[in-house]
Amino acid sequence: MLKTIKTIKENIETAIEIADKLKDLELKETVLNLKEQILSIREENISLKELIASNNQKENLIYKNNMYWKKLDDGSEDGPYCSGCYDTKKTLVRMHVHPRGNICPSCKQTIY
Repeated sequence: MLKTIKTIKENIETAIEIADKLKDLELKETVLNLKEQILSIREENISLKELIASNNQKENLIYKNNMYWKKLDDGSEDGPYCSGCYDTKKTLVRMHVHPRGNICPSCKQTIY
């Protein structure tokens, strides 16, 4: 994907150089608009990939005892993870075991 974007970027830069040599402002404007559209598509692509990754991650999460656990391919579970951090920031933060319970090192939430 990055190689494709690099090739597109190089082609756009070449087209801009040609438009400059031909002194064709309309062509140059069209190419610059195309460049903006490609950048917009790239940003949307990144957002969609993040959304897909988030949805895939959420499908593998189990909520129990006020914490999240990852369901692994072999059927076992990994965790626990802070429900507060995941629910508000979509970030999996592993809870630390403490004599008083499990404590999140990020938000300091304690689950007894």
